Amino acid sequence: MGKPPRSFSRFAETRAQTLELAAALSQEQMDFSPGRDKWSTGQVLDHLIQVDRVFRDEFEELLKRWEKKRGGAATLVRSLSDAGFSLPMVPKAFLPFFDVPAAMAGVLLPRSLRQAVFRNRAVPAKAPRRIEPTKGRPAGELIRDLRSFTDSLDGYFSDHPDVEWERLRYYNPLTGFTNVPGILSFIGSHERRHQDQIRDILAAKDCPASS
Repeated sequence: MGKPPRSFSRFAETRAQTLELAAALSQEQMDFSPGRDKWSTGQVLDHLIQVDRVFRDEFEELLKRWEKKRGGAATLVRSLSDAGFSLPMVPKAFLPFFDVPAAMAGVLLPRSLRQAVFRNRAVPAKAPRRIEPTKGRPAGELIRDLRSFTDSLDGYFSDHPDVEWERLRYYNPLTGFTNVPGILSFIGSHERRHQDQIRDILAAKDCPASS
């Protein structure tokens, strides 16, 4: 009790690597896109920030539930609609019918395999609308917001020394059934996928050179 999950250190290392990739980039490099309908580095970073905001809200909700139960296990379950997912050719009104199959997949698919699949950029993925990025954000703002999430997490852990983070349980269709350490591991895998994407963007032949 009272210690940050080990997966927080791993996530913090991953975020530091992302900041290292971004720190020396000019605004022109941030805004460069390698092709039509392709994200720029700035958009990739803003997408990571949107994911941070989603999970910051989820952590805060889990902490509220923990405190309400006075230290008892807390659980938060999100449906496809809650998580902002859509399915091809499926009207939004019918999404609740797919929640049970999605939950069964979350039980049957091991966490390690789910993360390996999600980490692999050969597997296509489309971000839910709520975490789609904004174009053209100032580089300084992006770096500031990326740093703020690890600061927020560090604050959660230091301000709540009595919380058993493994007992804060969570489900959404992408993470499957997990807990706070598992969420940190998941978003770290997600970020490492996008680090590879950033490296590919910066290696494109038309990408502006460093000044």
